[in-house]
Amino acid sequence: MSRKTENHLKILHIISSGTVGGAEKCFLEMLAASRKTFAGVAAVCSAGGELERLAADACDKVYTAAMADNADVFSLYKLYKIIGEYKPDLCHLHMNRATLLGALAAKFNKVKSIGSIQGEVRPIYAYFPDYLTFCSKNVADHVRSRSSAVASKPSFYLYNCIDNSALAKLAETGGRAFLREEFGIPENAFVVCQVARLHQNKGHAFLIDAIYKNIGKIPDLYCLIVGAGDKKYEEQLKTQAENLGISNRFIFTGLRLDVARIISGADLFALPSLQEGIPVTIMEALSLRLPCVAFDVGGIYELADTAAASEPFITLVPARDTEALASAIYNIYANYPHYKSIAQKAGVFMVKHYDKTKYVNDINAIYRGINFIAKTR
Repeated sequence: MSRKTENHLKILHIISSGTVGGAEKCFLEMLAASRKTFAGVAAVCSAGGELERLAADACDKVYTAAMADNADVFSLYKLYKIIGEYKPDLCHLHMNRATLLGALAAKFNKVKSIGSIQGEVRPIYAYFPDYLTFCSKNVADHVRSRSSAVASKPSFYLYNCIDNSALAKLAETGGRAFLREEFGIPENAFVVCQVARLHQNKGHAFLIDAIYKNIGKIPDLYCLIVGAGDKKYEEQLKTQAENLGISNRFIFTGLRLDVARIISGADLFALPSLQEGIPVTIMEALSLRLPCVAFDVGGIYELADTAAASEPFITLVPARDTEALASAIYNIYANYPHYKSIAQKAGVFMVKHYDKTKYVNDINAIYRGINFIAKTR
């Protein structure tokens, strides 16, 4: 990283995605934060998706590269050329393939890079960046324990954030009336909602089975599956629900940018993911005072079990345990006022500790720290 004052630094953010999910929302917040502080901010993402359009509004210039897989030599060369053209002082890398390919391309250009590690990834994804950020202590401990080379890298904690005020404002236009009008959900339904990219790691199949086990116990039980992704996987999920005879209780919304409107009308947020860091979607649900249940993976417990909580903010169950998930859903339904009161406390906590203002300050402090390290070497 060149020896420049803060106001003269140029940052290039690279992400191997074109859709909009939790990691992508944090990516956009970083673009906006960097643009306010540094001399130049550009982005690289997949072409043709919603993320490309949103990134164009948040930074000075957007490049595109497919980054289709870890061996995408064409994208590696394209990233090398982009970095050579833009001449950033630092490349900030987001999501696995970008962290691998982007770090290599940066090294070939003799540009420093920092990789955002958002989950319990293989060490190869954390090996090549010069610096690392971890979204939680649990994730950091896991990745560091598997590689001494990774453990020795300069690293920082950067917890994900949410825009609490924007969420609350959007939620005001949602609610149960919105769900009834948009999706035809009955007024008295008990609505479970999952917001996640359509990928096997997000565990939708476990939720479908858990809903099936509760159909006879919870009147008018409905489930909203919010998100886009693998079309083949989506068809598998729909077939699973159909084979169980409960397809009429599931609504697949596709990609939605008004998630807060949907969450505000649900009764319970479920996230049976098999791999997570600290997921933005569950942070948003907590911010909107919605009871949450999740598999105990990654850094989720760091949100659930805080010193500020007399009871965990999130009901955690063992990963892959459909029976435990089904039981937790029914228990929350049967004792809803109690879990709603916990959710109210969680919402206050999220506003205080995970708002984007703190996130922006943390990002800028990290960049200053990296610049200081570069100057003293």
